[in-house]
Amino acid sequence: LDGVDGDQDIGTYGYTKGFPALLVAIGPPEPLALFELAYVLHGLVLALTHLGLGTVWMGGAFNRADVLETTGVEPDEIIAAIVPFGHAGDHKRLIDLAAPLVLRASKRKAMDDVYCYGDFGTPLGAHAGPLHHALDVARRAPSAKNRQPWRCVVARDCSRIDMYARFSLRDEVGTGRKQYACPPEYLDMGTYYRSLEIGLLHAGLRGTLVVEDPGRALPEREDIEYLASWISA
Repeated sequence: LDGVDGDQDIGTYGYTKGFPALLVAIGPPEPLALFELAYVLHGLVLALTHLGLGTVWMGGAFNRADVLETTGVEPDEIIAAIVPFGHAGDHKRLIDLAAPLVLRASKRKAMDDVYCYGDFGTPLGAHAGPLHHALDVARRAPSAKNRQPWRCVVARDCSRIDMYARFSLRDEVGTGRKQYACPPEYLDMGTYYRSLEIGLLHAGLRGTLVVEDPGRALPEREDIEYLASWISA
């Protein structure tokens, strides 16, 4: 949407103001559809950043009713996220400085916290081989509340990466002003895979995204779901 009144309150709680346009991510509330939606949206965000524009990805902190007035959403679709964008202001407010500190936005989990080798019981350690750079790039992807839900199992010959989401925000899904329209972990996995793909291509590694659940045993007492796999060409 362009020509947006960026000074209008759309429930952004002061994080954005004065933006001239925003991206609106609309799609069906299905896991793979949300994964693909976020993959595309994150690519657009990276392109805008490359052009020197500021962006703010918002999955829950906006009022969908305000956005619905200017968008066409089918009954079987949701507004999964919006991204206001424009030229960043020179003056940083207190909330601009405090929010990243509260969310610990720059902190990322260690490689062995999110990557396993062959099965969920074995940390990746020094076995990443040619995938190390791409995996390191991908784990730095943005995520809702910086929860970093990606959990991946790397094949012992490094020919495959199975991607799983660990859910911790399901209870924050709803229709309220501060709630998510869908489990944000599905979107986070899309941004993760976009980042992984960039890292893989930078390393000269090509492959295919497939949905082939290997059916391995999942960690007990954790809400983890398989989504997709990257298989080396």
